[in-house]
Amino acid sequence: KELNAGWFVFGTKSELKEQKIIEDGEVLRGDFNKGYFTKIDIRMDKEIKLYSKYAKMLTSHPISSYTLQKDINKQYVLQITDPQQFWSTSKYLVILVK
Repeated sequence: KELNAGWFVFGTKSELKEQKIIEDGEVLRGDFNKGYFTKIDIRMDKEIKLYSKYAKMLTSHPISSYTLQKDINKQYVLQITDPQQFWSTSKYLVILVK
């Protein structure tokens, strides 16, 4: 089960800085707050609602493995179309919202 664990977080710039997820323009470089992340099963969880009209991926994931779409309320939802490829670069996902 641990092998299929991934962690994601979304927040405003100030929230992510407060948790040391962003420091000096770098993402996940220092001693960031891992407890701020939500744990998911990367095999099962393929949709993450972001509850924001602005979303920017801060971690690097292959562009062909996901889409960012707007729901009926014009808020972004991350759709992971190829989980194996998406999580191949990092088990951590950081998204900036406003």
